[in-house]
Amino acid sequence: MPYKPEGDPLTAKIVFVGEAPARSEMITGKPFSGPAGYVFNDCLEAAGILRSDCYITNLFDFPVSKKKGKSDIFDLDGT
Repeated sequence: MPYKPEGDPLTAKIVFVGEAPARSEMITGKPFSGPAGYVFNDCLEAAGILRSDCYITNLFDFPVSKKKGKSDIFDLDGT
């Protein structure tokens, strides 16, 4: 599924920009929809912010490698 931002950048009350989608986000096509998304949603709720009032995206629209000494991006399958 193609990855795409969530929300409307023209009407959003707040913008959140992550680094890059993880494997789960690449599968769902939605930012912060995996384990980090659970924490993100809890933080939004604690702050009284509705996710629907936000524009949520990432700096990169593909996963990036976090392996020491490796700067290549992951293939879309995460390898």
